Amino acid sequence: MALIKCYECGAEISDAAKSCPHCGAPQPQPEKQSVNLRKKATKAEPTTEEEVKDWKYYLKRIGGIIGILIAGKILSKIILMLFKC
Repeated sequence: MALIKCYECGAEISDAAKSCPHCGAPQPQPEKQSVNLRKKATKAEPTTEEEVKDWKYYLKRIGGIIGILIAGKILSKIILMLFKC
């Protein structure tokens, strides 16, 4: 930990301090923390082709199941209409 000068009052404070203990002025956060936050924010989206394939694979499967259910409903209505006559 290093000592830096407060931009507001000029007092020497720790570089880890979030605000100056003398005047209360908020201190800028180090660049290291903002880089780590950016890495965490971008991690939520799939980045590799394998992760994208897995996501698309499951989406296709869910769509297929929904399609089969709709087709089954339509076919059941057609069969009921044919046997009623």
